[in-house]
Amino acid sequence: VNNFLSISPMLYRVYTSSPELADIVVIYWYSPIAANLYKEQLYATPLFEGLVFNFANLVESRESEGRIMSMDKTAYILGQTRSYTRISGCHRNGGYIIGVRFTPLGLAKITGINMTHLTDHAIDAEDVWSGEMKLLYEAMDEAKSIESSIAVLENFLKNRRRIVRVDSRLHTVAAAISIMERNRGNLSCQMLQGLTNTTKKTMERNF
Repeated sequence: VNNFLSISPMLYRVYTSSPELADIVVIYWYSPIAANLYKEQLYATPLFEGLVFNFANLVESRESEGRIMSMDKTAYILGQTRSYTRISGCHRNGGYIIGVRFTPLGLAKITGINMTHLTDHAIDAEDVWSGEMKLLYEAMDEAKSIESSIAVLENFLKNRRRIVRVDSRLHTVAAAISIMERNRGNLSCQMLQGLTNTTKKTMERNF
């Protein structure tokens, strides 16, 4: 939210994840959208990896590096962004948006996808979880409250986490990230390789 700017003000409410998903989810967020509101979001880089559900019948336009993408699906997976991004659109009937902000390895852990393929891209969540998104969207939409809707979403993520086989390289990267965070980045690559028992090339490939 700190790198978020908007021509039309948007309200956000954030929710923490359960301890079981602490290494997957940073926060869940909810934003109500007024009818006939035109909004333009200007994102600096890097933009978080996320999952966004549109309950506002919104058609948005996403522009990055001169590429324009029309976003008219009910749910999108957002990959890491390396460039300036503008997302704009108009909500004709009002509604709300629910999103997930993932940890650096969170999305990879629940999809099994090499995140390099999603860099600078937003894709229809149905392309990753074919047949599951429609049911999930309907269950979230029918929930009696936003909290209940997020609980439905969290149960889905927990199930995905149990099913997906994690690439062994993620364990090395997770260990390296933990070490870097504890040291606030104040260590050399050579020290990091020694602490994770890897070579320079192995560490680069893993990341």
